[in-house]
Amino acid sequence: MMAVDGDITMTDADIRKGKERIDAPPGDELLPWVEKYRPADLEQVLSQPDIIATVRRFLQDRRLLPHLLLYGPPGTGKTSTAGAICAALYGPRWRTTGQVLDLNASDERGIDVVRDQIKLFAETKGLEAAGIAAPFKIVVLDEADAMTSAAQNALRRVMERYVRHVRFIIICNYASQIIPALQSRCTRFRFRPLAGDALAAKVAEVARSEGIVVEDGARDAVCSLARGDMRRILNVLQAAAAALPSPSTPISAALIYAVTASPRPQDLDAAFSALLSDTPPDALRRVRMIMEERALALG
Repeated sequence: MMAVDGDITMTDADIRKGKERIDAPPGDELLPWVEKYRPADLEQVLSQPDIIATVRRFLQDRRLLPHLLLYGPPGTGKTSTAGAICAALYGPRWRTTGQVLDLNASDERGIDVVRDQIKLFAETKGLEAAGIAAPFKIVVLDEADAMTSAAQNALRRVMERYVRHVRFIIICNYASQIIPALQSRCTRFRFRPLAGDALAAKVAEVARSEGIVVEDGARDAVCSLARGDMRRILNVLQAAAAALPSPSTPISAALIYAVTASPRPQDLDAAFSALLSDTPPDALRRVRMIMEERALALG
């Protein structure tokens, strides 16, 4: 069946797609893909089975949940895991319950934030909201490796003093930047770069959801360039999809390398070949030519 309006012809499939867009959650289409596809619960966190299994055991008896230190490379699920823990304790609208203080330590990194915000929040015992059975509140400190030493030293006393009704989830890329006194008060979990098969499966899932076609070479290229970072994969895919002349055009490996300004494998091979086999002046000319043709900065 066809619906005709002036010069525009619509099929039943078009009408159904339009209805699906109208029925979609409000604002969902406006989210960047990094947030749109962020794990909402522990089941959706990829490639960290041992960590998730241990956290699940903690949540079975919520009183046993210790302070947590989540560390590892970017884009591996640390912040998503902290959010999933809060969702398991307080429900999907945990941000609005007043039971969680969520801070980014790279923005608020000094001792004042410990004295004025964290200590004040910890001093007030949480009231049990409707449907919330957790016996404590949560402080989430993201990018805690940016905190000053003075702030970290002030924080260790707060963690000890209010442990009966407050738990801390400390998130960072480098555990070495967290003072030993804080590390010893936490159960540590190291998040590893995501496995290649998990990355490829996520690329396929996002492609189906967004109605785009990702060629096998493009999938392999984006997974290789991401180096286990899911956030980078989603950002690159969104940039590549925005660069397509039409939604039906497949995303190619060449487009992935273009939007990331990364050298293609054949460009690197040509550069290395010139360096190994040509004279220094010829090799330098060849490398400069590759850089100019591809707009690359190989240094």
